[in-house]
Amino acid sequence: MSRWANPRLAGRIPELDGIRGIAISLVVIRHYVSNIAQTTPGSPFAYALATLSLTWTGVDLFFVLSGFLIGGILWDARQSQNYFSAFYMRRIYRIWPVLFAWLTIYIVATPISNSWVWAGVFGHQIPTLSYALFVQNIVMTSKKTYGSDWLAATWSLAVEEQFYLVLPLVVFAISSARKLAVIVGASSIAAIVFRTWICLHGDFSYGPYMLLPCRADALGCGVLIALAVRDASIWAWLERNGRLVKLTAAALAVGLIPLLFQPFGSWLMSTVGYSWIALFYSALILLALTRSSAGFNRIVLYPPLRSLGTIAYGLYIFHYGILSTAYALVLHRAPQLSNSHELIFPAASLAASLGLATLSWKFMEKPLLRRAAARHKYRSKPELIVRESTPA
Repeated sequence: MSRWANPRLAGRIPELDGIRGIAISLVVIRHYVSNIAQTTPGSPFAYALATLSLTWTGVDLFFVLSGFLIGGILWDARQSQNYFSAFYMRRIYRIWPVLFAWLTIYIVATPISNSWVWAGVFGHQIPTLSYALFVQNIVMTSKKTYGSDWLAATWSLAVEEQFYLVLPLVVFAISSARKLAVIVGASSIAAIVFRTWICLHGDFSYGPYMLLPCRADALGCGVLIALAVRDASIWAWLERNGRLVKLTAAALAVGLIPLLFQPFGSWLMSTVGYSWIALFYSALILLALTRSSAGFNRIVLYPPLRSLGTIAYGLYIFHYGILSTAYALVLHRAPQLSNSHELIFPAASLAASLGLATLSWKFMEKPLLRRAAARHKYRSKPELIVRESTPA
């Protein structure tokens, strides 16, 4: 007998492009405004900037979204005869070309890092090989540095790639959605324990933020959503109780208010704060999937936001390296927004990043994704085809 398939998950879900657009917008605002702006304590601008204190959580939204998408893909394809090969080839086509092109530029530009002006952009605090092996997050944690600005953002790609190594094996070994949910739920709770343990050993910023076991709650929440919306009874309940989904999202949003006043790397943020943020972003994804809020739906379906979500991967890779390069070229220093005249640098860097990300999507990412989809389709096992075509 054929398994129930949620019609809401058929084809591309446009609301998720908008969600991805929100995530990359938060990341860019963090790096282009709140992270570099110089303010006078107690000034109106300082108070306005405080409202952007959680923009760094755009990466957390990416993690939840990734858990949802990858978890769903793997669960749907778990009985395919080419389960592993199709999954990994599709991921290689998606992640590697842009990243390794950017890494190549970094390697070619390495000689100029001998100048102090370029040390921040192309400096070698992190071994180059670690980026190619996707272990830079571990090295960054051990060295207590994000490394060069050109590749600093790639720590989250390392977390994702490590996640891709673990989750397919777990899904392949577990035949029951309920058992998988228990395992994923347990790993999400364990993430709090891991972060607390690391904090007790004096690291509040790097390990809790960048290591896979510490981010298992954000990724795990996404996987749990993917399993939930593939269960007919749970989906029916969600559709009947859209108001409750909306109220839950609102309650979680209210719970974020105290976190606005917590600095990044505080005890509260580095232990349970990340989990609360993951739950909030999970509620937003459920809100979009169930269409429980007309207002939120209009936001995530806003065409410019969806377009931004489409080019989010390239923009994420490029944006901070381009900003850092602009400051090094003209002002010979690290990015710092000290007066209104310097707004030209974030503005010009954003335009360049958007342009490059658009070109990357149009001429590299999109064609490669189409090729991957055509060459690496998931194939059902012959015995499964016979069994599912037989009347119950």
